[in-house]
Amino acid sequence: MDLQRKVADSKAGDTATLGVWRDKKKINISIKIAERPEEQTIASKERVEKEGYWRGLKVSEISDEARRKNNIPLNIRGVLITDVEPGSPADECEITPGAIIRQINNIPISNLNDFENTTKKIDKKTPVRLYLLQEESGRFCVLKGEK
Repeated sequence: MDLQRKVADSKAGDTATLGVWRDKKKINISIKIAERPEEQTIASKERVEKEGYWRGLKVSEISDEARRKNNIPLNIRGVLITDVEPGSPADECEITPGAIIRQINNIPISNLNDFENTTKKIDKKTPVRLYLLQEESGRFCVLKGEK
C-alpha cells in the first residue's frame, strides 16, 4: 500500500506503521496522522511570524547612503523598501526592493515615523492603496488585507 492511500485511509490522531528501506534493510516506523492545515493558514502564520514586515514589506528610512546608491534625489521623501516577502500581498503587487512608498491611502509618507503611525491604524483585513516610486516612475498599488 502506498503512503498516500495509507494516510487517506486513516483519521487524524491515528497511529500508522510504515515500512521503509534504510541501509538495504526494511524497518517499520510508527507515525501519528495529523490534519493538514489549509495553505492560506500556513502562509498567514509565516507572514505574522516574520518580524518587522507589514503586508510582506520591510522598509527603512532613506539614508544618505541609500540616496547615493539608488540615485534618489534629496527632494524625494518616503520610506525605502528593503525586502519583499515571497507570496505576500506586496509580492503579488509586484513591488520590488528599492521602491519608495510615498503615500498610504492618500496619506503622505515622509519618513519611517509616518509609515509606522499610518500602518498601525489600518485594520489587517482592509485593502490598502499605496503610491510608490518604482524603477523611476510613480504607480499605485492595492495591497490585499488578511482574510
